[in-house]
Amino acid sequence: MRSNLSIRLLNILYSGKFVYTILLFLIIISLFRFHSFFMYKEEKNVFDLLLFSFHDFFHVFFLLSLIYLVSIFPFTTFRSFDQYAMIKFASRAKWFYTSVISMGMATLLFVLASAFICILESLLTLKFENRWSEYGAAVYDFLLKYNDIKPATLVLFSLLLVYLFFLTLGITFFVANLIVRNNVISFIITLGFNVISIVIYLSKITFFYPFTFTYHVLVGKMGSSFYSHFVQSIIYWGTVLTLLLFIGISRVKKMDFSWRQS
Repeated sequence: MRSNLSIRLLNILYSGKFVYTILLFLIIISLFRFHSFFMYKEEKNVFDLLLFSFHDFFHVFFLLSLIYLVSIFPFTTFRSFDQYAMIKFASRAKWFYTSVISMGMATLLFVLASAFICILESLLTLKFENRWSEYGAAVYDFLLKYNDIKPATLVLFSLLLVYLFFLTLGITFFVANLIVRNNVISFIITLGFNVISIVIYLSKITFFYPFTFTYHVLVGKMGSSFYSHFVQSIIYWGTVLTLLLFIGISRVKKMDFSWRQS
């Protein structure tokens, strides 16, 4: 029964309907964000909307992260095809890195789709001007006071950090599944790391901030030393991803070809 249920679940995950469902959820939550954004009366532009969406704590760490983890669920499930792929590649390491690259591409598509939806929503209502509007200047006043940076540049930095955050969640999910051999438990473990980061952030335990995900995603919180903080964040994500890849490849080398998802 469990096997039949797993097969049915995989058929759902790999159907076009699954992709459309993910996009539908992204559109719905984006529309709510769009509505909230227009509650502010100041002059705004499309870059303000993008920063509003990808700089919002609740939106990124609760809603988008949850939808993202569901969207990459198929990439974490070990299937009979993976046995074939391992043999075809003649290297478990090559299979692992190919899987990671595929997840990286899927993560990029997820982030770009989220940003593209915001842009589509603003086509008829907001200007595409690479300058700080009244709204942006007010919200990021402290950051702009000490840093010379354009809205488009800040958006690109923000999207890059959000991408690295999601990719870290995805690879954590994948590696956890290689170890515990259970999608549900792996999903919970990944959410657990995210929740720990959120709790530390909300509890304002500043000593542990540099070790959390949240500290290295929200660009508007980087303050007076923005560029220095941004470089530290890139190093942070690079270190975490390298550690995850090391754990994953070590696990794959010991994995049995006859292993099945439990």
